[in-house]
Amino acid sequence: MLPLLLLAVPVLGLEVFPSHGHVRAIRFEAEGAVVTTAGAEFRVPGLSRIDGPAEWGGCRYETTEAGVRRRCGSRDELVPVGGFAASGVAVHRGELFVGTYGGGLRRLYGGRVGGIPDSVTTLAATTGGLLCGTEDGLYRLGPKGVERLDPPSLPAPNVSALATGGGALWIASFDGGLAALDEGHWHRWTKADGLPSDWIDDLAYDGDKLWGATEKGIFWLAQGRVVRPETEDLRRPTSALFAAEGRMYLAQAGRVLVLSADGMRAVEIPEKHPQRVWADGGEIWVAGLRGLYRVRGETVTRFGAAQKQLPADWVTAIAPWEGGFLVGTYDGGLVHLSADGAPRPVLDKAWVNLGALAAKDGRVAVGEMDGGLWLQDGGAWRHLRREDGLPSNDVTALAFEKDSLWIGTREGLARLTLEDLKHAQGAATGEDTDRIALRLSGALGAE
Repeated sequence: MLPLLLLAVPVLGLEVFPSHGHVRAIRFEAEGAVVTTAGAEFRVPGLSRIDGPAEWGGCRYETTEAGVRRRCGSRDELVPVGGFAASGVAVHRGELFVGTYGGGLRRLYGGRVGGIPDSVTTLAATTGGLLCGTEDGLYRLGPKGVERLDPPSLPAPNVSALATGGGALWIASFDGGLAALDEGHWHRWTKADGLPSDWIDDLAYDGDKLWGATEKGIFWLAQGRVVRPETEDLRRPTSALFAAEGRMYLAQAGRVLVLSADGMRAVEIPEKHPQRVWADGGEIWVAGLRGLYRVRGETVTRFGAAQKQLPADWVTAIAPWEGGFLVGTYDGGLVHLSADGAPRPVLDKAWVNLGALAAKDGRVAVGEMDGGLWLQDGGAWRHLRREDGLPSNDVTALAFEKDSLWIGTREGLARLTLEDLKHAQGAATGEDTDRIALRLSGALGAE
């Protein structure tokens, strides 16, 4: 098994867990093949290049956007490969193979090779078989057929949600399904394993099992296997989940479904596009495109910009704090909403990403769309960007766990130790006054 690759920024203790999804190039060194991906580089030892395939059978072959160009003496012709652009040609076991964008790996004079993704980015014939770099990882066509050669790593770089529970970190993706990091080992589930969709909107752990929300309904994991409910209501598009006190809350268009040992009940809400849901006792809170809603029994109260309670109506994230809520919005930034609905600004003009807000034990983390990560741990704010070691400035998911903060982005996963965060806070000299209205400690505490 190849080792997990970690990239670290020593000053902050920031570890980056790269994704090896999109293979960009393959080169060869004395130790073997070196594969360059969107996340990092890794080696496949013991594989040496086999010369070719510029010439084969007395003809010369070149890739084009319309297929493969073949030149045999004075004869020049185009060999189409299913109407797809060619990314590479290589000889394997006496046959000429073509990698294509959209049509997978194909024999030039034959059909498509099964088991390899649609978009092949590069080919290389080696002593151990034909290496196929794709937009979904590295594959090899060898004597035993097709096998995947990626090292254990984050399966998909586009992180949409994070959850912790059962001793594992659970990572949802916008396009790559579900992954789990459990004691240094990666596990993955996709539509091929039973997921309703590879686009997962939210995750929640109920103390026993993991739940996921997708546009095609919910699922959960039971002993590592994907389970989809048969109930039609649970197969409707579901955008957000929350688990508390033996109940599971599912946010759908116009309602929140509450699942418990007593069965299922629906709570109607005037929001067709719920973003996040939270519940405590007899209250349910729903963040949506038109504001923040509180449901108490039969009474629904809306908090919004027109009431001067929020800086913007598009609410993307909520987290309980100091008897009220931290409320994240697109463009309007982050505010604290007290129990009586009084707002106090925290981060001004921040584009808080969907669900990218975490608050625990006096610490707050806020993820922005293309704006990086904001951190506060009892001192001045700290602002981290790509140049500080983040995989991306588009921070999409956050989760505190023990002594770490997990950070999901559009280009991978990172972990920041809280001890290093505390040192970084102590070293911070002040605030970015053009972005921050108030220190969080001042906003929520006595002035």
